[in-house]
Amino acid sequence: MATNMDIDTRARIDDIRSIIAWSGLESDVEIVPSIQAWCAQREVPEESPFRTGRIVRNAATGRYVILLPERITSDMVSSVVTAMELRGFEREVAVLSDPNTFARHLVLHEIAHGLDHTRTEQECDEWAFQQLRQLPSNRAAHPDAREASHLLSLSQSRAGGRER
Repeated sequence: MATNMDIDTRARIDDIRSIIAWSGLESDVEIVPSIQAWCAQREVPEESPFRTGRIVRNAATGRYVILLPERITSDMVSSVVTAMELRGFEREVAVLSDPNTFARHLVLHEIAHGLDHTRTEQECDEWAFQQLRQLPSNRAAHPDAREASHLLSLSQSRAGGRER
């Protein structure tokens, strides 16, 4: 899948927060210029300067923080998609050509790590694709979803969270 898009995560912050609330994971989200720099400032090991998403846990509070770069470049998207294709998701990645769907899958992938830290990258991708299809406002992943169905109202109806 050829990608030619940059994704502004700040422009999607409300949707990202709604997905986190919908998932039931106790987590915050931080949009940062560089995940590697954020980690270095806090002495958290991180080798990749091109990290597209990461979930970390505050040892003192137990609360998670999902880190996302301010700008996800088309090179970053290509790298992520290629890795997923190599893990066996050749058909599934087609929906990720939509920037909103890519960002949603990325957030769901990080949530999967938070819900079960023993999951592999492949298992997190699989879980994220499954959850992506359940988001009613995601037209690219679920073509017959109604535009009027808002993710926020869905998260409010699931207040208290639900294990997935």
